[in-house]
Amino acid sequence: MNGGPGCSSLVGAFLENGPLRFMGNSTTPERNPYSWTKLGHVLYIDQPVGTGFASEKVPVTSNKEVISNLYSWLASFDAIFDNILRAKKVHIVGESYAGIYIPYIASEIVKRKNELPVNLVSIAIGDGTIGPNTGMSSLGMVGFLEEYASKLRIPPDIMNAISFGDHACGFDIIRQRAKVYPPSGPFHLPGRSGSANSTGISNMLQKGVVDESLGSCNIHPDTPEKIKSSILNSTCYGHCAVFETMADYMSSQNCFSIYNINYGCNFMNPTSTLEVYFSRPDVQIALNLMHPTDPLRPFQSCNPKILETLMAPANRPVPPSFEILPDLLTTHKLPVHIYQGRLDMLINHVGTEITIQNMTWNGAQGFQDSLHFEFGRQKDKAVGLWNEERGLSYYLFFEGGHFLPADLPREVISYVKEVVLRQ
Repeated sequence: MNGGPGCSSLVGAFLENGPLRFMGNSTTPERNPYSWTKLGHVLYIDQPVGTGFASEKVPVTSNKEVISNLYSWLASFDAIFDNILRAKKVHIVGESYAGIYIPYIASEIVKRKNELPVNLVSIAIGDGTIGPNTGMSSLGMVGFLEEYASKLRIPPDIMNAISFGDHACGFDIIRQRAKVYPPSGPFHLPGRSGSANSTGISNMLQKGVVDESLGSCNIHPDTPEKIKSSILNSTCYGHCAVFETMADYMSSQNCFSIYNINYGCNFMNPTSTLEVYFSRPDVQIALNLMHPTDPLRPFQSCNPKILETLMAPANRPVPPSFEILPDLLTTHKLPVHIYQGRLDMLINHVGTEITIQNMTWNGAQGFQDSLHFEFGRQKDKAVGLWNEERGLSYYLFFEGGHFLPADLPREVISYVKEVVLRQ
């Protein structure tokens, strides 16, 4: 599953890990040598209703409705295809907002095993929203920037201003506590920064490139004073908006992508190519989506109405790291794999690691040891670091961003084969 919420899994199928993939500036899909279909059957699901191809149905209004519909769909799929979800080993894998979808649907599956005995053997989440909004973004932002300030060319006075706001919000203290192995005890993870107006972060989630589309919330803070004011006193974002402020600041930098800080000026966002291709009449006829006399069903990589609805503060579900993931690991003994791109600024690895360290499962809080195991070798360098304890594994890929299968196709298919599918 892809995330969004409201982003089509055809993004994953044709831009990341499917048998056909748009390469570079090509407008025709080519065979992908690193397709996950070489490892088994892959089912790409467009959900919630309204994702991908245009639908007249009213989009869902809550995560509860999302999961209810998805479970019903899985039951129908299993019935039509001769109980395939019971006969095969099933791994649910996805990225970004699928960090919400996957734990919740897995929880529904294991709790209703008597109704639909899916042979679920693991879940895997890439660069996912497993924790509270601020905990996944603002809390780890300065820790992330300290790693990459020179690469991002952040002037010292700007960096000092961001660090000032970070300290005023107490985020630095939480990061220090999260660096203790084993953890000394639970620590507070802030729920969300910003006001009820989540337009700014929603657009960043959907577009992946910070630009003028952020509208009136984008105040372009370009001085230390403006940085501090935006973090602590923004009438648009609310208090402690470290992530939003930094994203606004970076929007003035040329060729910046919040999905992968290495993309640079030569990166071409291929989602427009995807939308043109799947909105072609001949393609839709070949996919049995329409007859020659039927009207076209325009394809959207991401549906902004779904994103706006499900990202509204009143509709956001409780983060799965609080209860759902610990229950899956502890009560149901379901292996959980979390993988992360180090160059992803949208959902940065520091926030992900803090979230893991504050989570309690199978009798202990967080990892008892830090990430110190290397994995993979490319040109005599490690691909990343990893740890695995009590049923939870975490893999950090050094050179990948938010869309890991697109950034590191060879390395990620190896990870899926050797880690996810080993159960």
